[in-house]
Amino acid sequence: MGGESGGSMEGWKVRVDYEKCIGCGECVEACPYNFRKVVNDKIAVDPDRCVGCGRCVNRCPEGAISVDIEDPDYIKKYIAKIESIVDVEDQTLRT
Repeated sequence: MGGESGGSMEGWKVRVDYEKCIGCGECVEACPYNFRKVVNDKIAVDPDRCVGCGRCVNRCPEGAISVDIEDPDYIKKYIAKIESIVDVEDQTLRT
């Protein structure tokens, strides 16, 4: 992910429906990177810095924020890359 300096993830983008946004600031509180702010009663985020973690999506009471998957194949490749370097064994199968 982008980390402190940000940088969007390839393959998906976080989108805001400004018609639905009421500027409540819930997504600002949810953003661990402080890349969101309320400007003129609407959310503002620099799409080049947003890492696409999605924490804001569930916090929005109006459903104004969504994650658009632009390239499902990239997501699959990214997951495979993570699985190749991290032990992701399903712990629910252990007895």
